[in-house]
Amino acid sequence: MTDGPLSAREQRQWLALRAMRVERARDALRAARAHEAACERAVQDRRERIVVTRERIHELATAVVDRWAPTMSRWATTVQRHRDVLVDRLERDEYALIDDERKLEQAREQTRRCEAELARATNRESAVTDLVSAMRREHATRQELALEREVEDRPVPRVGESSNSPAPSRMEAA
Repeated sequence: MTDGPLSAREQRQWLALRAMRVERARDALRAARAHEAACERAVQDRRERIVVTRERIHELATAVVDRWAPTMSRWATTVQRHRDVLVDRLERDEYALIDDERKLEQAREQTRRCEAELARATNRESAVTDLVSAMRREHATRQELALEREVEDRPVPRVGESSNSPAPSRMEAA
């Protein structure tokens, strides 16, 4: 930075930089929220698959006892294989649910970090905006004071001394 006040160009650049950082933080927050929503959908889908698989296991157990009981000796190995496949799918989905929930928690944490970063960037932008406004006001005040001093330091022309003086009034003409 320079020793003196920032030029108007530097002030605009500073403001633009802060605005870009805020926009970047907003973009990151949007992406984090979209990722969090995708993780929430994945968790919900996984839970629904687990419920469906549990229902199929229950339906299979009920069918074995009710409908297939007379022919069970013939189909026992097939039914057991089908049940094993369903149980294996259930276990895989339950483990996958744990992973999905972990990813969801990480996505939520990332969203919180992005929200905090957006708040910081917005606060910094506001501070820079306030500072630049104060600098502009100070500059305008200094210019105004300089003009006032310049006007006060000018010698006041007396009547009839200056050739650039306005035309004589009616009283002077009389």
